[in-house]
Amino acid sequence: MIDKTRHRTSARRRQAVSRLSALLAGCIACVLASGAIAAPDNYLSAARDIPLLPGLQESADGPVLFDKPQGRIIRITASDPQKQVSAAQVLGFYQQALPNLGWQQQEAADDSLTFKRESEMLRITVDGDQVIFDLNPTP
Repeated sequence: MIDKTRHRTSARRRQAVSRLSALLAGCIACVLASGAIAAPDNYLSAARDIPLLPGLQESADGPVLFDKPQGRIIRITASDPQKQVSAAQVLGFYQQALPNLGWQQQEAADDSLTFKRESEMLRITVDGDQVIFDLNPTP
């Protein structure tokens, strides 16, 4: 009698685990299909923790980079060679993407955003067809 009870309990556990696995797989598929976890393909070359909006390309001049005991100082410029990305799209992208990476928005203007994370400040400025990323240690 005890063996039959153990067998039924084991079978119920397997069914429960199977159902839970199927439910979890379905949830993951829904989230991925909705794009909620979609990650950008590119990140800034000198700041691998800051995404580069699709459509933008870093300047051929490369970044300006200094390492100080207080932190890193980086200036990167990017542009949209095909002129398809508006300033509003740039700012909207970073307002949505950066908080997911731990950045907290500090200021917003018509042409710029300022974020803070730990001991760093990031200012993103749209100047005509250029996007300027300035990363500095907090004062």
